[in-house]
Amino acid sequence: MTADDKELEIKFAGGGAALAALTDSAFMAALTRGEGAWERLETRYFDTPSGELAARGVSLRLRAFGTKRIQTVKRKGADGVIARDEWESVLEPDAPFPALTGACEVDVLLTTLSERLRPTVEMDVDRWACTFPFRRSMLEIAVDMGVSKIARDGAEIEDGEGGAPPSFLGEVELELVSGDAKDLFEAARLVLVNTRLRLHARSKLDAARAAAIPGRGAVMPRRAALKFGEDERVEAVLRQALTAIGERMIGIQPAILDARDPAGVHQMRVELRRFRAVERVFRRAMGEDRTLARLAGRAKIIARILGGARDWDVFVGETLPIAARHGYAPEGFAALRARAYGLRADAWRRAAGALNDPEFSQFLLDLLDAAHTAPWRGGADAHALAQPARAFSRKALQRALRKTRKTARDMDPDSLAARHPLRVALKKQRYAVQLFRSFYPKETRKPYMAAMSALQDAFGVVNDAVVAQGLAEEAAADAGAEAMRAAGFVSGCHSARAEAAVMEIDEAWRRFEAMTPFWRSAGAIDGGTQGEDEC
Repeated sequence: MTADDKELEIKFAGGGAALAALTDSAFMAALTRGEGAWERLETRYFDTPSGELAARGVSLRLRAFGTKRIQTVKRKGADGVIARDEWESVLEPDAPFPALTGACEVDVLLTTLSERLRPTVEMDVDRWACTFPFRRSMLEIAVDMGVSKIARDGAEIEDGEGGAPPSFLGEVELELVSGDAKDLFEAARLVLVNTRLRLHARSKLDAARAAAIPGRGAVMPRRAALKFGEDERVEAVLRQALTAIGERMIGIQPAILDARDPAGVHQMRVELRRFRAVERVFRRAMGEDRTLARLAGRAKIIARILGGARDWDVFVGETLPIAARHGYAPEGFAALRARAYGLRADAWRRAAGALNDPEFSQFLLDLLDAAHTAPWRGGADAHALAQPARAFSRKALQRALRKTRKTARDMDPDSLAARHPLRVALKKQRYAVQLFRSFYPKETRKPYMAAMSALQDAFGVVNDAVVAQGLAEEAAADAGAEAMRAAGFVSGCHSARAEAAVMEIDEAWRRFEAMTPFWRSAGAIDGGTQGEDEC
């Protein structure tokens, strides 16, 4: 447990066999010097039937140890799941539950809800744990394997009614007991290199809830809403953005590797591009440090590999069905479709291989390390990092707009392919807008963001047409004359849609250019999110 009631831990996921073998592995023996012991954890989590604690990012659990009970309250914050607020209390047999934590906001919430709190999740876990020295710090590593049971529709677990069947629960936790967070990340790198585990972003409670709902185990997490106070500094905004991106990538990974979800590939590419956009926004503030720039280079390589799978997903899922509706050359379309699915499978093999590679896990860990320990701070511009983020945002958004306008001026209007750089510039600008939007009132930014979305939708149609032509030719190669005819029809069909979209782009761009950017409007000077009142 670190200072200031903060828990700092890194989680790993793996199959039951891998977890069972880990405690007897040579790596674990070397890391923990042969120490470690098993214990049984019997835990109950409490919430209201409607999940009011969960809705506020708070969890309340109770564990029994002999005649004593240990209450633990955790709360998610801007630091994400790696760093959470934690309050632990040892309760005597006659002590009231829930006990107060000493944190005003949390205690008000617990007191208000106390009459309606019910056990909602029960976990029986076998834990192997060891506390060990590592460099200048003390760490604890724990291997948890067990089952969880969850109540549904407000039914209590012990009633045996309304509950879901038990679900397997397994994970590895590496926690900083005392010392330097940098040592925690270094130890985590050793775990990734020496095991077949991968990073994990869900708490046990969230994992239990997801496992109890069929088909929800690999569902992607929603993107965290970034909210900043009026006096937020640049460094805090950067670190919160890096945390949100890194943790969402970790959450998306199972949807690709375990569920083979095409939406997962798309969303992973979005987050990789979002990170690269964030790196560009803060590049000047980084001064001479290249930590984020190097990570952005790695992100670009990964995104390029995923790009093939995403392009083929769109081709077989959207492009071919649109063209095939016309009933032209059915035999040719059948051959084209068969060939396209084979190429898609190969692209997915490469994409899954890249995300299952230990190098990708190391990339994710390095990204979270950049968020939590800020190794870039020493070479960065201290003055730039300390300035108010809202003033910084106006300059950053204006720079992004200038780049977009310059790209538009340099564009060849007669070439579909030449419009792609403007599409990319608009995406970069939109990511910057999304990053800083909480500084500005919704009513001032909404029309501007809606205009950007309309432009990007039209550009997407043009881009799909350009990509479709190349993929159709690739799929038709060596597939026969009928497949070539079908490929030609696909190209022609989507070229017509692209020409119509170009007209929309020209008109949408004129409207967009005529708008006053919301960060320069009168309403933006006074508006934005306000800091929360103190309890």
